[in-house]
Amino acid sequence: MRYVVLACLILALTMVGCAGKRAADSDGQTVLTPEMLVVKKEKAVVKQPVKLTEDDNRRAVRLTKGQRLVLELEENPSTGYKWQFRDDGLPDVVKLVDSKFEPYSTEPTRLGVGGKRFFTFEAVEYGNGLIKLVYCRPWQCELSTAKEFSVTVNVEQTETGESQPQGE
Repeated sequence: MRYVVLACLILALTMVGCAGKRAADSDGQTVLTPEMLVVKKEKAVVKQPVKLTEDDNRRAVRLTKGQRLVLELEENPSTGYKWQFRDDGLPDVVKLVDSKFEPYSTEPTRLGVGGKRFFTFEAVEYGNGLIKLVYCRPWQCELSTAKEFSVTVNVEQTETGESQPQGE
C-alpha cells in the first residue's frame, strides 16, 4: 500500500513539474498539458437589485433585463389593510417573483403588529411600464384607499442589444 501511495505521489509531482512545458510525442505533434486545459472564465456581471420604499412613490427607475426591483412597503394585514395591485398595475416589462410579509415583532403574543411587505419583481422585457399598488381592505378598494404607490419602470438596452447595468 505504501508503494502505491508513493508511486502516485511521484507521478503527480512529475506531472506538475512538466505542466509548464509543451510536450511533443515521437511524431512531433503537440500533446495537451494540464496548463492547456484551463477553461477560460468569462466575467460575470452582477446586477444589484434596486430597492425602493414608500419615500420613492411616483419615482422612475431604469433596470436591465434580468435585474430585480424590490419594493418595501409598510403594511398591517391584521387590520384588513393590504397592498394590492390595481387592475392594470402589473406591467408586462416585469414579473412578480415574490411577495412576503415580515412583521416588526416575531413574538407570538404581540397580536396586531404591523410590518413590511416586500414585493420582488424581475425585469423580463424591454420597454416601459407602471407598477400601481393601493393600500386598502379587499372589500373596500373600489370605495376608498388609504394609500397609493406607483413606480415607473424602464427596462433598457444598449445600441448593441446588450442591457445597461444602471438603476436610479
